[in-house]
Amino acid sequence: MWLDVQGIVWWQYIVLCVWPGLSLTLMRSYAEHRPGDNNHRRCVIIEGSWVTRLLFMNVNIHQVHHEFPHLPWFMVYGHWRRYKQSILVSNGGYFYQNYWSLMMQTMVHPKDSPMYPKKPANRS
Repeated sequence: MWLDVQGIVWWQYIVLCVWPGLSLTLMRSYAEHRPGDNNHRRCVIIEGSWVTRLLFMNVNIHQVHHEFPHLPWFMVYGHWRRYKQSILVSNGGYFYQNYWSLMMQTMVHPKDSPMYPKKPANRS
């Protein structure tokens, strides 16, 4: 197995690599979506720096990613810049300048509080 060749114990790989990596991915996914009935207003735009745009392959421009899934990743940011105002109108202004501003805001106030619909009444 590859881990044995590298001298890494399997549980260390799980605890030190897989778990933190998956945790960061899930936190980012949580930040990029919010509950709601209108699908166009559920996805965020986190503009970020060129580093985060490259690291996440522009998926942080999440509204564009959802509305234009066929758009190659390297064209997403240009589309965002070109149609910024109309995209912000369509997603209800769900926008953060960068991940730092998202983190600072959500450390003080909850991002959202999802309310799931009650179970439908039994129609017997």
